[in-house]
Amino acid sequence: MLPVPIGAHSWQEMDTLNYREILTNNKIWVAENARTLRRFIASLKLGIAIDSLEIFEFGGHANLNELKRFLSDQIQQGSIVVTSEAGLPGMADPGGIVAFWAHQNNIPVQSITGPGSIYLALQASGLNGQQFTFHGYTPVKEEELKIFLKDKVLQVKSTGYTQIFMETPYRTERLFQTLLDALPEDMALCIARDLHGEAEWIQTLTIQSWKKLGIHLGKSPAVFLIGRPA
Repeated sequence: MLPVPIGAHSWQEMDTLNYREILTNNKIWVAENARTLRRFIASLKLGIAIDSLEIFEFGGHANLNELKRFLSDQIQQGSIVVTSEAGLPGMADPGGIVAFWAHQNNIPVQSITGPGSIYLALQASGLNGQQFTFHGYTPVKEEELKIFLKDKVLQVKSTGYTQIFMETPYRTERLFQTLLDALPEDMALCIARDLHGEAEWIQTLTIQSWKKLGIHLGKSPAVFLIGRPA
């Protein structure tokens, strides 16, 4: 399970001898997006023949039976590397399906260290990192989003668990403004924007304080966390 960068500054932390050896010594891949993987490997200039890579693209519309056939055939040839579009495979990513298949077939699974936006945001948030729940992407429809947020506020109040979610960059501003309208003024909100990117910015404030700032997030990747201080 091999992570890939989530931003321009990820590689300087990921560039280890072990990581390079995995890249250069393995030819069989399962990737969320084959084009992204090829572009990433080519950019490192490690002398890897990109055309020699056997890549099964397993995004949102891939066939599970075809994936299993690929895994069964290719595992006879050597190790299979699983990677995501960004960050940790299996975390907010379909790569976990491959790991589960491996466990079912008594094949060892190894996790390689790398960046994950969920954990990077949580550890910098100052919110409860002992108990937390990640919900993935928020509902698109406005009424469903408001119901979703109301439930998460109740979860924070009743359990103290930090609630973590994200949104696509072009809806980040919309979600932010909805949070300002829907959450109690004393609720703590952390915004972790453009993690490992040029415009990285992490801030935790109460809703009341966010309103006073009057900022706009625009179209930027972000992770949102609500909860109580740790």
